[in-house]
This record gives sequence, C-alpha cells and structure tokens, in this order.
Amino acid sequence: MLLSQFKCATAYLSAISYQRTAISARVRVQPMALAVGCARKLTADG
Repeated sequence: MLLSQFKCATAYLSAISYQRTAISARVRVQPMALAVGCARKLTADG
C-alpha cells in the first residue's frame, strides 16, 4: 500500500510539472488524469 501511495504521489507531482511545462493540452491532461485515477483507486482501497 505504501509503495502504491509513493507511486501515486510521484505521478501527481509529475502531472504538476507537466502542466507547467507542457504546450499541448493533450500532454497536460494525460498525467493529471492518471494522478486523479490513482487517487480514486487509493481512496477505494483505503
């Protein structure tokens, strides 16, 4: 569980970094959607 939380936090921080640097909306949306999906999974698990 702890490892998945770490991966989730990493994905979320990556999403924030992508948002700041990405030019295209497609690149911006994908990592954020991944982080949101991960957070939902963790909420369901926990």
